[in-house]
Amino acid sequence: EMGLLTYMALVAVLVRGSTSDLAKLDAPVMKDFIKYLFNTGRNDFSSGQLNSEFFPLEKVLEDMTADEKSAYSDKLSMAQDFNAKYRVLDNFTAEDRDELVDEFMHALQSQDVRSPAVSDWNEILDRDLTRSVLFLLPPGWRYLLADRVFKKTIDDPVKWAILVNLQPSNVGFLYKTAQHLRLEHDYFNDGQESGEDLFMRSVSWNKLVEPYIGHILSQRWKIQIESSLKTNEDFSIATLVRLPACGVSSITKAYFDNHGLAEKLKRGSVLSQLSEARLYPWFVISNRYMGEKLKTDFLNYRHIVLSAPLDAMNNIMADTTTEQKMEILNSFNLNPIKVQELWSQVVDSDDDESLAKLFFKVGHKLDIDQLAAFYKHKFTHLYSSRHELEAMWVADDSYLPWSHVKFVADHHINNPGVIGQTDLINLGKFVAALSPSELEAIDDSYLTFDTVRLIVSPKMSLRQLCIIHEKMLIEEINGEREVLEDMYPCLDLKIFGQTSHVRVKNVNPLTDEGIKQLIKVSKRLNPAQIAVFREQISDKLWDIDVMSDILIHNPAPFFANVGTKEFKSKIVDLRDAIIRAGIENLPAIIENVKSMPKRLLTAWLEAAVPVFETGKLDVNVLLDRPASLRAHSTDDSNVEIDLISHAENLDAMLPSLALSGLSCDMIDKIPAEEIIEVISTIRYRNGEDDLIPSNTRKCLVNSVRQYLELKAALYDVEISNEMELLSLVTTADIRAIGPEILLTWGSQTLTTITHPEVRMEVLLTIATAYPHLYFHTGATLQGITEMANHLFTLLKDAKKSEVDIVVGMKNLLPFVSAEFDFDPSTVQLYVKSILDLKSKAVCMPSSHREKYRRMIISGFDSSDTWDSLDLVDLGDLLLTMTKDDLMKIPSTSVRKALPQLVSGSVYGSTLPEIRGFLEPQIYTDACALWLNDGYGLERSEGIDYLKAWQLLARWHLSGAHLLNTRNNLRNSQATPRRIVKRQTELTIEEVPDIDYRILHSKVMNFLQDRYSTLSTEEAAKAVFIISQTQELLGNGSLVAMGYDPEKEKFTQVEVLELIKQYRSDETKPQDVEDKLNQLALDSQVRLIQKLVKLLNLSPAELGISSESIDHVNSLSTFAEEEEFVATVKYEEVDIDVTKAEPVSNEDLAKEISVLEQEIFAASILKNPDTILLTCNDLLSAGMSTTALTAGDIDRMSVKELKNCMEYLGTLRYGTRQLPIIWKAVHKKLFKDVEKVTPRDMIYLGNLLPAAVKENAKFLDFGKPALEAISVLGSKSDLGVEEYLTTRTLSSQLSMKEIYALGRMVCGITTEDVLEKQLLIKLLPYIGTLECHVKPEVGSLLYSMLKPGLDDQALTGKSASSIEEMGWLMGILPAKLYQNIPASQLSQFRPSAVMNMRTMNDLSAKQLLRLSPQAASMVETPQIKALNLSKVRALRSAAGEDPKLRQSLNAIVTQFERKLAAIVKAETEELGGNEDLDLQPDDMDAIVDDPTTPEPEPETPTPEPEAEPESEPESEPDDSPNSQPSTKGDDDGAAFAILPSVWLLFISFSFYYVIL
Repeated sequence: EMGLLTYMALVAVLVRGSTSDLAKLDAPVMKDFIKYLFNTGRNDFSSGQLNSEFFPLEKVLEDMTADEKSAYSDKLSMAQDFNAKYRVLDNFTAEDRDELVDEFMHALQSQDVRSPAVSDWNEILDRDLTRSVLFLLPPGWRYLLADRVFKKTIDDPVKWAILVNLQPSNVGFLYKTAQHLRLEHDYFNDGQESGEDLFMRSVSWNKLVEPYIGHILSQRWKIQIESSLKTNEDFSIATLVRLPACGVSSITKAYFDNHGLAEKLKRGSVLSQLSEARLYPWFVISNRYMGEKLKTDFLNYRHIVLSAPLDAMNNIMADTTTEQKMEILNSFNLNPIKVQELWSQVVDSDDDESLAKLFFKVGHKLDIDQLAAFYKHKFTHLYSSRHELEAMWVADDSYLPWSHVKFVADHHINNPGVIGQTDLINLGKFVAALSPSELEAIDDSYLTFDTVRLIVSPKMSLRQLCIIHEKMLIEEINGEREVLEDMYPCLDLKIFGQTSHVRVKNVNPLTDEGIKQLIKVSKRLNPAQIAVFREQISDKLWDIDVMSDILIHNPAPFFANVGTKEFKSKIVDLRDAIIRAGIENLPAIIENVKSMPKRLLTAWLEAAVPVFETGKLDVNVLLDRPASLRAHSTDDSNVEIDLISHAENLDAMLPSLALSGLSCDMIDKIPAEEIIEVISTIRYRNGEDDLIPSNTRKCLVNSVRQYLELKAALYDVEISNEMELLSLVTTADIRAIGPEILLTWGSQTLTTITHPEVRMEVLLTIATAYPHLYFHTGATLQGITEMANHLFTLLKDAKKSEVDIVVGMKNLLPFVSAEFDFDPSTVQLYVKSILDLKSKAVCMPSSHREKYRRMIISGFDSSDTWDSLDLVDLGDLLLTMTKDDLMKIPSTSVRKALPQLVSGSVYGSTLPEIRGFLEPQIYTDACALWLNDGYGLERSEGIDYLKAWQLLARWHLSGAHLLNTRNNLRNSQATPRRIVKRQTELTIEEVPDIDYRILHSKVMNFLQDRYSTLSTEEAAKAVFIISQTQELLGNGSLVAMGYDPEKEKFTQVEVLELIKQYRSDETKPQDVEDKLNQLALDSQVRLIQKLVKLLNLSPAELGISSESIDHVNSLSTFAEEEEFVATVKYEEVDIDVTKAEPVSNEDLAKEISVLEQEIFAASILKNPDTILLTCNDLLSAGMSTTALTAGDIDRMSVKELKNCMEYLGTLRYGTRQLPIIWKAVHKKLFKDVEKVTPRDMIYLGNLLPAAVKENAKFLDFGKPALEAISVLGSKSDLGVEEYLTTRTLSSQLSMKEIYALGRMVCGITTEDVLEKQLLIKLLPYIGTLECHVKPEVGSLLYSMLKPGLDDQALTGKSASSIEEMGWLMGILPAKLYQNIPASQLSQFRPSAVMNMRTMNDLSAKQLLRLSPQAASMVETPQIKALNLSKVRALRSAAGEDPKLRQSLNAIVTQFERKLAAIVKAETEELGGNEDLDLQPDDMDAIVDDPTTPEPEPETPTPEPEAEPESEPESEPDDSPNSQPSTKGDDDGAAFAILPSVWLLFISFSFYYVIL
């Protein structure tokens, strides 16, 4: 390790050059030059004004009115007070600023200038640079002085684009380049094409960078506005398509015509790169300005038309031929809803061959009804090609709606009740759709190895695989069993440990090929299997090929027990393994590395990034900057930039992959001028989903402030507060920093930034933050609301258009307090094109949800008019809808949209770093906590939100039941009688487990198929049955709605419309709605009864049992009773069928269609509270399944629930929901079971924590159940006592057992079962367990681990060593904390803070450095005996947590009142003639005194975030010599007193004056 670091440090010194290679630099003159450049330069905001218009900042205040100045002054005061109390913002002195400037100048002067030769930096920067000299400048200089140093340095826009492409993560550089190109337009314009256009066409497409490209084009260059264009300037469609929605929407008719957009928009090859959301604005303006031309010239504009709403798309494509539509389906990757719409228009094609090919390609996107129809009418002759379907749909683990997989599987089986070997072969990989009970029913003899090889796939669950594994025939070759790698997770633990007599090829004994295969499937192995396998390959772990496989597939568990020292020593091997994996596997490795323990990522950086003699990190190495961006690069920019080539060419250790491991110590060593690019690269590497840990974020904030202090010093701008400091950021800075870090400052600061354009840009950037970022940062509900209102006002005052307002507000729009009334087209654009999936996962109070609901309805009309595309567009926004809204949505729309609604929902995801919690929390719980300011889930806003989510999720369940109608019918059985409560009376009601809709549909299909073979009499009878049922339904519905069919005559169409209108009336009586539902059901049942008899259909043909048919026939239809079921008798008319005129098949189909429409209009989506859910339903509902109630589970059959037990165990539940689900599952499946089997324990998965908490004896803790125990141990710290009772009392835990017990190890309270040396060996693993132990247990563990503790951690010399200790840092003796520098306290894990006996063991300076997440774990007993400085320091560290902040405020208030009372008493004793002069140290000594009355305790109430305390406060005591209190364990008062304090009161007056 030291050899590598020494070598890298030597290289760093050599690169810097010797003093003889340095150019002269007059720092004061250079500083004046930089100041001049700033004052004469233009800012990069929308206005592009001179900086001198705003600086000095007094100019901003001069433009304010007296009232505005007064209001601003008040806000400024509040913001300053808030920052002083609740944010850890380092104070910078004049000396600090001078040091920053010196370091900045030194970075330039230390550059080696041998080639090209530079003698004087002042002279060289005073004139235009060459490219070679440009890259002698340090990157920070290039960034900060971009306006100057880039000027005419490179004359080709394409070369500028190459530079941008070389550093895609450097957002700031992109903005600097864009401004340079625009300001120097004439220089880059050759008269034939725009330099800006050429640049944009050359910048690579990148999902993460595209938003910034769009912002530059629309908000900085404003290329969509005619008046912003230069003379004769035009932009290509390749550039125009990168405009965001607001830019496209603002294009005028004149612009559209003048720039030939009608012709440019024919470039389908360019436009087809855009998503449907990005294309939609182009459709809007094309339709607005071209209208009919889209229809007449459809083929040239089809890529645009395909982004239109369904009605508009169908209208424009009305004259399109079937062949053209089929070609579109083949050529475009369309949304499933669009596929379904076009499929319905081509499915009747006579070109069966083309249709078959099309089905294989897009069939998985069809609606379930379309899938069923195709299988019935078209797929029969394609049966021989079924395995092509299998290969395209289920051979890998790509997403496919469960309902579709299940349907296809069922239709590849001859007899669903009995699955034979032929069925298995026919099914192939579709066996993944068979339920556990179906798999268990298969004859073992059918499961030969060859058959199993054909049917096993990654889509199968562990339970499915293990059922097959246990049943399959054993085949041995040379004494070895051959087992498919997908089934390795089903092998016994002894086989993994090489101790079983059973030999398995490649696994026991373990071969290189077996290692490779096991690593590949390791994500399915349980913790015990992983531990045993890891031990078996411990001597091969650092083998290049093994490590390469680990990095590609699953590095986290294999490195879990690797110490940081060992890891650092293997960093070169790690790099070589990445190179060996190849460029094709690099994306997977980049993603997987982020899952590795943070301590190892920190160790990676510590080992790989050298530190210069100045104490600063080499950022070139840290960011893996390409060689062409470093000093002394050639003029050739066309170099390889992929990291594999970079690692090979520069011998780089690829530290940029480990950027999320940055410690605060390393961040402090990053040069101030380079921090913006570092932050930008962190965000780029993290992608859209990953958070910046709170400790890293907090330190990055102070580094940004350091950067701004540097700018202030260089520009000679006087700064007196945080709001003025932030006025120095540019658009390039703001967009590179991003909203997550900006939110740390809080609303008071951000809405009070002095520079108006900075304030606007910052808030616009905040508006792009996904809602979940609010939960992790310092943003409270009140703060977000304040920012939303402020930005809304700014946009309105700037007279922005509606579209600009909704685009600018984006994710802040839900929090605006004012009413808004947008045009429907604006609302549609906002939903379809501006908000993405994560933005739609809204988290807002109930009053705002109602306002948001009204906005949606204003844009999309009433919910009963919504089609399936509307639902997909709305997605998670449906949470704002009422129950009536949801239940009115047409069921067909729900059925078609549901797969996308549940797969795209964010509400079921889990979020890390939720204040007050160690474990990740479900999104909905995190939102509810945030709405309640952290005060639990039970407060009104949080509860209301959870109810809204529950409503939406249960609506999803209802839709899933509808979606699986056909699948569920195959397993339908008569249901036992149940007692059902209706209103106030209990009645016995038959609740058959039959879906009459699908059974009715089957019967009608049989009728249409056989109609031509019926006799004239039978055909007439069939038509009469349909028409009579239609009459009964129509008349019954009219009567129910209050009409008199005898007095008022209506056509069928009119009746249908009346029913629809009545359904949409929210005030309709419930009893009438029930009646309409019953009539619809009666219609279906009556048709089934009569047509089954007429057609002589057998139960087998219908796919149901004879008992079910008997039950259907026993039902009475159209019979009204006094209270619940109205009996309306209609006399059946005898007809003379011999005289009836024959009806054609087409006419019959029309009759059936009209009747089905009427039945549909009279029926609605089923109430989820009455549905008999199946396992198919749960699998189709995704994470919404977690909204199950105990009643839902109770209504399910035991068979269905048992089939879904494993699936329920894979879901993550909210804290309130988990015990409800478990109790219901236990009651249903295990009521009479004394102890669950180990295998079922594994399947129960995430339900185990509730199970062990409810009744630990129910679980199997025997040693043979170690695999099951390891699953429990990965999720809970309960149960270790039960495990220990199953063992020999004298024996100590083995390594295998400790790994398997996981977090259960936290519950061990005796050293008898722990072997000291083994514990020391496993310390890296133990540190990851996030234990929370009692003090006496902590002391025991420390005594055992002490010999093996890393001095690097105990002295704070290594951040990775502190990370490695994890929660164990919280059990150290108090005196050891004094040795840890305050800067390293940011590395303390939240679990470490939880385990500390008292916060008094830390100094005030150390408390200040705790991360916000760690500080949020502090509990009341831990803050006893803190002096005032420490309380204030802790309050600042925990300032992002409103709940803890409130508690600490109460303590501060008690301190101040106590002091006031003491001072008053002493003053009176002195006769009131002398003041007491108290120093802050005296204040810290004040505690309770019997003679001083205790102030009455106040009831804590949530404090308004913007409201300052009435009392001024002193600065925290940051003295490094302050001693920890020895009274941390005192259970008495919250303060400790020193008797000598009274002597100090008599001699001082200073502090009393302040009070």
